[in-house]
Amino acid sequence: MARASQPSTPFASSSSVSPSQENSSQRAEALEKQAGVKSAPTTKTRAIARPRSTVKPKSASAEQASAEQSPAEQVTAQQSPTEQTPAAARATLRLETASEFDRLYRLWRESNDPALRERLILMHRSLVIYLARRFADRGESMDDVVQQGMIGLIYALDHFDPSRGVRFATFATPTIIGEIRRYFRDKSRGVRIPRRVQEMHQAILTKIESLTQEFNRSPTYREIAQSLSLPIEDVIETLESSRSLDAISLDEPFAGDDLVPLAERIGAVDPALMFSDEQSLLRTALGRLPEKHRVVLHYAYFENKSQIEIADLLHVSQMHVSRLLRSALDQLRKHLEEEYLENR
Repeated sequence: MARASQPSTPFASSSSVSPSQENSSQRAEALEKQAGVKSAPTTKTRAIARPRSTVKPKSASAEQASAEQSPAEQVTAQQSPTEQTPAAARATLRLETASEFDRLYRLWRESNDPALRERLILMHRSLVIYLARRFADRGESMDDVVQQGMIGLIYALDHFDPSRGVRFATFATPTIIGEIRRYFRDKSRGVRIPRRVQEMHQAILTKIESLTQEFNRSPTYREIAQSLSLPIEDVIETLESSRSLDAISLDEPFAGDDLVPLAERIGAVDPALMFSDEQSLLRTALGRLPEKHRVVLHYAYFENKSQIEIADLLHVSQMHVSRLLRSALDQLRKHLEEEYLENR
């Protein structure tokens, strides 16, 4: 009777295996297990194919160059420009900008080239704009604030010393901010207040707040002065000056019922004050003249009348008026000389 063929399995070999061969194979495996040796996979187990690695081994020169690189450079070298994170990209840009600035700064110091100086200034214009935005709500034009910050940047560049080991951006930031604050302190107000008064004003405000909490009332000028060891006059001057930071327009209506402009309430300089002494001497000398001489001088020099008009008013001849004027002027000159010598 013919033996039925065994169904083929996926793990079966293409050639047929006899029973004697299977028994010998099983006995060999049993002996190997007893000896503690793992048998090699038989033809019934399928080998799993692994893909070949496409990574090429590094050469000795490449490994040495990689070891000499810093961690930041190794990360940058391992990542392509499109694979870098934003933080890594910014760090790389800062390193490149700093190295470029150092190179240009050395060239500028060696050659004193104005073009290199201008390029160094423009390289940090973005820093000035960034710092100027902190003062955007001060009521001043942003262009004016940036312009003032650029002045601070120029000051920082002229006084920068690379041997101190400080980056230029770190060194320039306080100078730029200080120049912008000086601009707001000195030029944004209509009335300029000394820096000493401004610093004292801040200290007085802080002390007023602490004394108010301590006394449960507003402190007096004397209490503030005693707590700060300052003269009371300085405290009053500082507090009053803080209320006068902005000038008032002369055309602004003055407080009152009539709302008259302030300019109409302010007195002007009287030009006659320059001749007040001479007028006093003249008044004294005129008082010493006869009545007829004073009348003739009054008509001639205060009412600008001619000699004929004076003669008609006095009912005398024009010749007589001329003699009276000459005599009055001679006597007046004599009296003025005497008064001047007496008051000298």
